[in-house]
Amino acid sequence: MKRPRATLLGRAAFLLPMLLASACAAVPNLPASASDYASGRSLAGTEAAWPVKGRWNAYGDPQLVRALGGRFAIPDNQSAAGFSADAIVLSEK
Repeated sequence: MKRPRATLLGRAAFLLPMLLASACAAVPNLPASASDYASGRSLAGTEAAWPVKGRWNAYGDPQLVRALGGRFAIPDNQSAAGFSADAIVLSEK
């Protein structure tokens, strides 16, 4: 259903002054440069230990142990392709 032209013009007549008035809105004091942000504090953290090998065994899930068991021992492209193929097969079950 088409809207009458008067309705569209009425909305435009209402929205146009609103848009023009919002262009004059006051902007709060923003930092002048990126160095004014305290990113050094937000990115600083405590050092954590490297994750333990086989940490997924703690969940006691045999399927997870089978899926991840020896997967991280051989980091090469061929094994990665095999892992992704295994994941596709497992996801289709």
